[in-house]
Amino acid sequence: VFLHATTSKKQAMQLKMRNIEWWMRKRQLPQGFRQRVRNYERQRWAAMRGVDECEMISNLPEGLRRDIKYHLCLDLVRQVPLFQHMDDLVLENICDRVKSLIFTKGEVVRFKSNILINITTVTN
Repeated sequence: VFLHATTSKKQAMQLKMRNIEWWMRKRQLPQGFRQRVRNYERQRWAAMRGVDECEMISNLPEGLRRDIKYHLCLDLVRQVPLFQHMDDLVLENICDRVKSLIFTKGEVVRFKSNILINITTVTN
């Protein structure tokens, strides 16, 4: 079953890459942009192996989703000096709002937000 799931994910990734290549040709993107898109998709695949954690977690009941997000990100949140001595309830609320993003090495990252505080933590 695992081998079949892995093969299906690889096939889905190959189909996605064919669609992306078609779209980039159709839109006549410069080679530099095309390479950046390919690099991003390769890195995303290497990091996630075709599993969309956000999608998986979003379908779970709210309490279970919150507990899993707390488990997955608490150590990372505690590495931020501002949060090191905060109450567990505050940390739980922060973890509930954490979003995982993947960026390729060397890309400039910009965020536009209407939120009062937007904290970004970068990890390898």
